[in-house]
Amino acid sequence: MTADPQRSTIVPASALPPDARAADASPAPEVLATAASLARAGRWDDAIATIQPHLQESPACWPLASALADLLEATGATMDAIAALRGFVAHAPRSAEGWHRLAGLLHRTGDHAQAIDAAATAVALRDDWAQALNRLGCLLEGVDSLKATAALERAVACAGPWNAPRLNLARLWRDRGRTADAIALLLDATTRDPADAAARVALAETRLQHGDHADGWRDYDWRFGHGGQVPAYPGTDAPVWDGRPLRGEIVMVWLEQGLGDQLQFCRYLPAIAAAGGRVWLQAPRVLQPLLASLGAVERFVDEGEVPAGFDLQIPLLSLPHALRTTVPDIPRAPYLSVDTPSADAARLPADAGGLRVGVVFASRADHPAATRRDCPLPQLRALSDVPQVALHSLQFGADASAVVRAQDWPIVDLAPMLGDFAQTAAIVRAMDLVITVDTAMAHLCGALGHPVWTLLSTPCDWRWQCGRDDSPWYPSMRLYRQTTPGDWSTPLLQVRRDLAALAARRDAVPT
Repeated sequence: MTADPQRSTIVPASALPPDARAADASPAPEVLATAASLARAGRWDDAIATIQPHLQESPACWPLASALADLLEATGATMDAIAALRGFVAHAPRSAEGWHRLAGLLHRTGDHAQAIDAAATAVALRDDWAQALNRLGCLLEGVDSLKATAALERAVACAGPWNAPRLNLARLWRDRGRTADAIALLLDATTRDPADAAARVALAETRLQHGDHADGWRDYDWRFGHGGQVPAYPGTDAPVWDGRPLRGEIVMVWLEQGLGDQLQFCRYLPAIAAAGGRVWLQAPRVLQPLLASLGAVERFVDEGEVPAGFDLQIPLLSLPHALRTTVPDIPRAPYLSVDTPSADAARLPADAGGLRVGVVFASRADHPAATRRDCPLPQLRALSDVPQVALHSLQFGADASAVVRAQDWPIVDLAPMLGDFAQTAAIVRAMDLVITVDTAMAHLCGALGHPVWTLLSTPCDWRWQCGRDDSPWYPSMRLYRQTTPGDWSTPLLQVRRDLAALAARRDAVPT
C-alpha cells in the first residue's frame, strides 16, 4: 500500500481523550506503540499487520479498532477502514465512538444516508457528546433543516470552548436568513477565542451578507490568519498599504481568489490613483486586456511573477477595508468597457426584431460550490419557447459545445467565439440580456453595466446578501433565488414570466 503523503503519521489510540475510549480492556501498550513506530517509518503494511491479529482476538477493543482504521485510512484504503469499523460496532454496538467514527468515513465515501444513521446512533448512545451532535447536525443539513438545527443547538450547548458547532450553526442560520442570530453566535465564538480566524471570517461574511461593510471588511482580513493583519506577499517585504494618502508611491495589488472576484473588486483600483498612488496589478492574462479599460493600472504583473520596485502592497480584496468603504461608497458600475467591436459579434445571426439572450449554466468544474450553483442546461429549456427570444450559449469550458449540441431544442452555441475577457465582453455586448448562474459571467456583465439576470442557489454566496432581487454591486443586475435548495423550478418560472414580458415590450416598440 502507498501512504497518503499528507498524512505521514497516525494519531495513536492512546492519544484519544478519555471520554472517547471504549470501556474494553486495552491490549498491551507495546502493540499500539509498535504499530505507531512502524507507521512513522513508512512501514504501513507492517503496522497494519501488527494490529490485525490482536483485533481478531479482541474484536470489541476500541483502541485497536481505532488505530487500525487510522492506518487504513492513511494508506487510502478507506473502504477497508469502514469494514474494520463495521466489524467493531457489530461486537460493540453500544460504542458511541465507533459509530461516530464510522459516520465520518461513510460520509467521505458519499454514503450519506448510512452516515446519518451511524451519526444518529452515536448521538442516541451519548446525547451530550458535542462532536457527535455536531457531525449529525452537519450531515442533516439539506436533508432536514429542523433536525439539523436541533442537533447543532444541542452541540453548542455541550461544546464548552470548542467553536466548531457555533460556526456550523451560524452558517445554517445565515443560509436560512437568520443573519442577526448568526452574528450574535459568531460574536460569542470570537469572545470565547479572539484568535479563532475561522470564526472571524465567518463573522465577516455574515456581516457583509447583512450589509454591514464597516465591520465586515475589517474582520475579513482574518482570512489570512496572522491576528487579522494583512501579511506581505511571500518573498516580499514592502509595507502593506493601509489607505493613507499617497505621494506617487507604487502600490502593488496582488491577485486573490477567482476571476469573478477580480472583476468585482477591480473597481477599487482607481481609488489608489485618486489617493495619489500608482497601481501595479497582478492579474491573469485573460483579464488584462479588459482590466486595462479601467485606466488606473500602470503595469500588469502575471500570475506567479514577483516584480521589484514597488513601494507598498495589498491584496485585492483588502482594498474595501483599507479605503474604509461602506455600501454607499461602493464604486458604481459600469467601470469596465469594450471599445473595439467584435468581428465575431458582427457575424451573429440576425435577431429578427426579437431578443438575443445569452445563457451560462455552469461554473468551472473545480469550483467547490459548482454542484450547488450550477443549473443543468436541460432545465433552461423552459425558456426556449418564449416568443421573440433567441437563446445563445455563452458557456465556457472544454465540453461546453458538446453539451449544447446534445440539446434537442434551439440554442446557438457561441463557445467558439469566446476568448479572453475583452473578446467575451464584446460578445456580451451583442446580447440584449444575459441569464447566468453565479459565475464570472455575472460579474463581467455587471461590471460592464450590461443587463444580467443571475440565478442564485440556496444557500448563496455572502456578496448577494439575503432577500433582495437587486444588488448594490451592480445596478444592471437582477437576482433570482432558489426557494428550496437544489430546486431551480421556481426561479426559472419567474425568469420565464419576466422574459416573456420583456420580449413583449420589445416587440411593441416600433423599429
